[in-house]
Amino acid sequence: IGKAAGFFPETIIVPNTGQPISIAHVIFSSVFTAIGATGLFLMLIKLMSTKAVNVFRIISVIFLLISFGGPFSIPDAPANMTIALSFMHICSGVVLIYFLTVKGVE
Repeated sequence: IGKAAGFFPETIIVPNTGQPISIAHVIFSSVFTAIGATGLFLMLIKLMSTKAVNVFRIISVIFLLISFGGPFSIPDAPANMTIALSFMHICSGVVLIYFLTVKGVE
């Protein structure tokens, strides 16, 4: 949607990849983060079953706040690109936290 809306211009190069943002980058980042978060959550459940959900939520919010550094670190990124990337971080973080801690615990 962001690409179709013109939020991700091909002229903006992401420093880590040397390429413009593509759907492959977004999918890889989302899947990699989800796998890591799931592993962390399972580890916390094993170590501290009663407080695992609260500890995971706190850690997740901290990582979500840190993740905003990524969109703001892209040189010459237009504001709409930074906002779209930040919104994507919020959406994926909220969905991941919800499904692991609310739906996953049921």
